[in-house]
Amino acid sequence: MNDVNNFTASVVRLSEQPRNHSHLHHQIIFGLKGHAEFEVAGVSGFIQKGVGCIVTSNTSHSFFGNQENKILMLDITSNIGLFELEAAFTHGVLDQILNSPKYFQFDQDMQSLLKVMSHELETVHNNQQAAKAIGQCLLHSLYHRLRGDMCIEEVSKPRDRIDINRIKRYIHDNLGMKIQTADLARLCNLSESHFYQKFRESAGISPYQFVIDERIKVASKLITESNKSITEICFSLGFSSQSAFTNVFRKKVGMSPTAYRQNYLINA
Repeated sequence: MNDVNNFTASVVRLSEQPRNHSHLHHQIIFGLKGHAEFEVAGVSGFIQKGVGCIVTSNTSHSFFGNQENKILMLDITSNIGLFELEAAFTHGVLDQILNSPKYFQFDQDMQSLLKVMSHELETVHNNQQAAKAIGQCLLHSLYHRLRGDMCIEEVSKPRDRIDINRIKRYIHDNLGMKIQTADLARLCNLSESHFYQKFRESAGISPYQFVIDERIKVASKLITESNKSITEICFSLGFSSQSAFTNVFRKKVGMSPTAYRQNYLINA
């Protein structure tokens, strides 16, 4: 896209083939689904649910996505005087958000907002006024998080500290899915080997064992606090079979899931 009409928002799927370009307008990209690999001004990063990036005007960037990728993209003209926004927003917000290219992370509330807004964009396809209003709403929301330092952090450079709480949130958001070390490494914008090393230093166990531990914690809670069958719990937590689940649960807890439930009911 070589030009945009001041300000617009759209939901797109990125090509699976690497592309490279630059453009006169700014872009803010929010990951919705799947993942995409970007390189902005020579810095690589992964865009996925909960992660986005800002590409300032005339900044060279390359990108490609996996088959399931979906992003919400804001295209913003560099001539911000054309924005139909209040003066405080125009003069303060855009300068702060668009001061440099960066990767950022956003919280669960922002993810929920993006889910609603992306659905609306797909529903009102080609409605420029609606797209503009949605884009303005998202820009405000992003700004308030930047200003309040709530959930946005630059991830442009590999970090030596592992955010364990963020990894926990990702695991709990994807309990029914297969979670690999590579997925967690992408989440932290680190190579798999570097992530593995730093994770063991931070958590004291391997990423694989950490995922298992979190699943067993949730399983224990579901066994005692829900009416779900052991089989339902097993598959909802991403285990390949009930026997595999039982073996892991017994190893971690000291008894089978069925015995654990019976013991809880007896002592309740």
